[in-house]
Formats: sequence, C-alpha cells, structure tokens
Amino acid sequence: MKYLTQEKLAVFGSAGAIGSNLVRTIAGLGARSVVVLDDLWLPSVRCALRYLEANRADWRRLPSPARDACVLEKIGLDRRAWDHFVRFHG
Repeated sequence: MKYLTQEKLAVFGSAGAIGSNLVRTIAGLGARSVVVLDDLWLPSVRCALRYLEANRADWRRLPSPARDACVLEKIGLDRRAWDHFVRFHG
C-alpha cells in the first residue's frame, strides 16, 4: 500500500464537484499530486473516473483503503494532442 504523503491533495466528494471543476483542478496539478474521488456509487463520480482512465495517460490509479473511493496519482505531463479523445462509457 502506498501512503498519501504528496504535497498536493485534491478531494472531490460530491456530484457538484465533478465535471468541469475536476478537469480544471487536475490541469493545474503537478507530478506526484494525488486526487481522491469519493462516493463512487454516484454515477457522475464513476463517469469522471472512467473519463480519466480512458483519456489521461498521465494519471494512474493507486490502491485505496476505502471501498467507495478511488485514489489517482499524476505521474507525468499531459502530452495529448489538442483534439485527443477516447470514447468511454459513463
């Protein structure tokens, strides 16, 4: 288990914080930053997670001690082309 000791930690725990707020926030985070998505039972949270997993190679999923949360770590720079998009099922 990897412990969350990184300097930056962004936490999103409600459906209102998902979507454009999440995209805007993760864009400004540096390498080794961590995002915790809570309440995975919410469709909007699962949709945001599926988008990140399908479209963002600069993020990886870490083990989470909580059953209903997901921990993501930024591992590099966003090197996607401006028009990059991979379909995903939200």
